[in-house]
Amino acid sequence: MSGQHWTPDANHQAILAHNGLHSFADVWALKADWFEAPNERRSGWSGASRVELKTPAGGTLAVFLKRQQDHDTRSLRHPFGQPTFRREFANIGKLQALGIPAVPLVYYGEQKINGHSCAALMTVALDDFQSLDEWWPAHPQAESRAAVLTAIADWAAQISRQRWQHGCLYDKHIFVRKLAQAGQFGRDDIRFIDLEKMRRRLSIGRAAEMNIRQLLRHSSCCSPAEHQLLEAAFDQQLKKA
Repeated sequence: MSGQHWTPDANHQAILAHNGLHSFADVWALKADWFEAPNERRSGWSGASRVELKTPAGGTLAVFLKRQQDHDTRSLRHPFGQPTFRREFANIGKLQALGIPAVPLVYYGEQKINGHSCAALMTVALDDFQSLDEWWPAHPQAESRAAVLTAIADWAAQISRQRWQHGCLYDKHIFVRKLAQAGQFGRDDIRFIDLEKMRRRLSIGRAAEMNIRQLLRHSSCCSPAEHQLLEAAFDQQLKKA
């Protein structure tokens, strides 16, 4: 896809065009503050910005724009490396194809600039969601917590049944929809982000083992009893056809 850009639907194409974002060069040059300090690795870097795009109807669409330069990942299939955002872009598409809720894609592109490998990924901001580590202390009700843990287990079990290992299941990477009433949570109200490390395992069992192990290890906001509930819900969901 070097030198090309991709948009998923006509609606997002219209929004990008309305903001003068017609090419990779336009997206790459977009002026926006870093949401957090860029991650520097070897001779490359990777960072994210929050951007408010204007819509043709007069509203706004909040997006996260992630840009990277020479921040590649090497593998057997790509011994010379590929942008990590290409992997995240592809994995979001794979989840969507399976009917698994994922962060909505707005744009992806990559291009060589002065010999540097550059990539840009834009997704809709999850403003109606909150990371689990922030959501948890604000919702002490047992009913709400149990419903969220069951929904997380459903999501994790579904990707495990497809032999996918998320690879980064931390509580700050699990987002819960901000719903007012207790107990009204389902799989559609959960989003897992940072999918660049997601990879296929040889068996369902191996994928499930790695996913639940990481969930339990990195959901420090939960009590031991809540961890038991999460593990039991995951095992039950995993057995479903």
